[in-house]
Amino acid sequence: MNGPNRIIYRVAVILILLIAQVGSSEIFAADISSADLPLLYDGCTSRVPVAGFDKRLYFILDTGSTVSAFDNVYVSYLGNPIGQGIASTMARAKTVFTLYHCPSILVGSFPSAIERVASIDLSTVQRVSGSECDGILGPDFAAQHVLSIDLDRSIVHVSASPSTAVTHHSISVPMTRVVGDHFGIRALVNGVPLCLMIDTGDNGSISLNEHDWEQVFSHTSKDEIHTALAASISGVPIRMSAARVETLRVGQDTDFGAIATLAVNRTAPSTLGLRFLRRYIATLDLKRQMLYLHPSSLFHEKENADMSGLHLIRSKSQTIVYGVDESSPAEGAGLRPGDVIEFVNGHEADELSLREIRRALKSYDGAVVSLSVKREDQTSEITFNLKAVL
Repeated sequence: MNGPNRIIYRVAVILILLIAQVGSSEIFAADISSADLPLLYDGCTSRVPVAGFDKRLYFILDTGSTVSAFDNVYVSYLGNPIGQGIASTMARAKTVFTLYHCPSILVGSFPSAIERVASIDLSTVQRVSGSECDGILGPDFAAQHVLSIDLDRSIVHVSASPSTAVTHHSISVPMTRVVGDHFGIRALVNGVPLCLMIDTGDNGSISLNEHDWEQVFSHTSKDEIHTALAASISGVPIRMSAARVETLRVGQDTDFGAIATLAVNRTAPSTLGLRFLRRYIATLDLKRQMLYLHPSSLFHEKENADMSGLHLIRSKSQTIVYGVDESSPAEGAGLRPGDVIEFVNGHEADELSLREIRRALKSYDGAVVSLSVKREDQTSEITFNLKAVL
């Protein structure tokens, strides 16, 4: 995963004309070799239920991962190691992980068809997203199926091949192999031609490696680049740069004002993430190397960055500050790492999802946010105004 919470890691439908002509029910025509799976989107990750070990588990859909994986709490179920793998991560160029034979799991009615899995620590993902996370379905799963991600209906449609409605009524974007089972598309970012790897595990729009960042923002002033904290797999906050791109052209569509981040691992492939893909019913056909994009109700939604400077995790039902950006409204109001947020705008924090809280922290420039904050044994009321930084 890449982007401001890379590993770090619902909606009334307003149909635009194109969807009115071909509804999503037509796009997902019934087929005995297909299934609709619930898609749980928490603002950081998109997860689907998986059956394994006589339990219901929740796995992140992550085409940017090196391999599918189980959280390390399940390592005792995986048997003996069969080898090691090497992957690039958000913060480091290389990391080594242990591989195991994949146990029998079902994704809907489909056997996973995954041969080997890693065992990794997903506790930071769970804390940053505030959601249960038992594993990752990587590109080795996606390569065996056609996946249509539809946040309008909160489903992912799994099938053996794309329907005629998808192929005839969507923007067709050819994909090219980047490395292994990872595929990307050609795009123009601020007029610069780039190959962007499709990464459904990245909750941002675009993540650029150092070379591509320098090309895209060669004429951008330092005042237009914002630096903020992000969570890393180690749990230690890291600093990350972000800026708005003027234009992002994919296929026939041009997006204005998407936010790009500079990848901490600056030699990793540049990526196109879930924040961009969610503007569409996005169908990934890795086997045939095609991406199909059908505008969703989120097509015209503007991408906003956090306006508070406050970075949160959830641990044991508590909403905890893990980082505060320098010179931000949160810092000016006196918030510190380790503070516990008990109320947000009069609502109990533990009754809100982290996605709902983060929405409140980027609602609009100048919005008033009131927090009840516990520090050690003292509780105080803090109020500040949001400030747009991008």
